[in-house]
Amino acid sequence: MEQRKRMIDRLQRVVLLRLFFTTLVFSIGHIKFSVEQLNFYWLIAFVYFVSVIFILAVRTKRYLRLQIAAQIGVDILLIAVIVVNTGGLGSLFLLLYVFPIMSAGYLASATASLMAAILVGCVHLSANIAQAYGVLRCFHIQTIPDQSIASILYTSYVHMLTFILVGICFASLVRRLKQMESRMRINEHLALVGEVSAEIAH
Repeated sequence: MEQRKRMIDRLQRVVLLRLFFTTLVFSIGHIKFSVEQLNFYWLIAFVYFVSVIFILAVRTKRYLRLQIAAQIGVDILLIAVIVVNTGGLGSLFLLLYVFPIMSAGYLASATASLMAAILVGCVHLSANIAQAYGVLRCFHIQTIPDQSIASILYTSYVHMLTFILVGICFASLVRRLKQMESRMRINEHLALVGEVSAEIAH
């Protein structure tokens, strides 16, 4: 029951963080890029709409693991859309991909963090290849300028490795934190047993 309550609290925090990062990205995009061209307005509205749905879903306190998977998946796709629209390989927002990797570890487990990192790498690579070949032109997204396919693949590969390394590091951190948490609980239980034993002996 306590673990379930902790999971609900964490889900709510992630939703609030998403809203914060969305507002930050919108502010930077409004200053740095042409908002009309990038069409940030519908993207921001969609993020807020999805966040409201997630908040309502969390309040039901049901299917929490499915909600975690949905939140991480939506985050990865939204970040991919932002990155593709803001220059692809040279986007200022590439670091946002770290958010779903950390969210997966924070909400689920170390393994989930690593899986999210691999998924992020695959989505990023696919988006770059699609952009390079002009597949995304129907969405008014330009192809990556002045770069060969080999160069795009190499840069995407380096990014993928970076995301996976972040996933491994964060997964290791999550494991250590969980070990520390379990040790603290054991110490608390031992202290409680000691207090009860002392009272009985007294």
